[in-house]
Amino acid sequence: MKKFLSLFLVVLTCFMLVACGESSTPAQGESSSPTETDSTAAENTGEGDLGDYHVRVTGYHLAKSYDDKDVIILDYEFTNNDEDATSAETALYIKMFQDGIQLESAIVIDDSYDSDNGFKDIKTGVTLPCQCAYELENTTSPVEVEISKLFSFSDATVTYVINLSE
Repeated sequence: MKKFLSLFLVVLTCFMLVACGESSTPAQGESSSPTETDSTAAENTGEGDLGDYHVRVTGYHLAKSYDDKDVIILDYEFTNNDEDATSAETALYIKMFQDGIQLESAIVIDDSYDSDNGFKDIKTGVTLPCQCAYELENTTSPVEVEISKLFSFSDATVTYVINLSE
């Protein structure tokens, strides 16, 4: 009986793994309409919902790090629509890329940069302006911003491209 139960659990596990690996691409002839939170979204809006949170890129500016390296400071708004209070730092995962290489976080000592809001918990329905800073590889290549929910099985991502040469 134990062998039968063990075999049954192995087969059940295999079916579950196969089901998890199935693709959700539309059948031939069907169309897929991207949304703001779909990672394949065609628009470069820099705004969208990530589960119970809403994020909107509002701007950027360049500055210098404490060791005189070029830095990009991203300005964004974080809205908490979850029932629990949370902060942008514990809800979001922000990555920036330049020439296909992920940028490193920067330490900025500048009056134009304030990272404190990103660590403040906010209650349901509240929007808070936040900033984050990353060291640039150069000041001419575009910077790709990818914002996703920190803990999620979804591939929902808000994207934005910053053209530094403009």
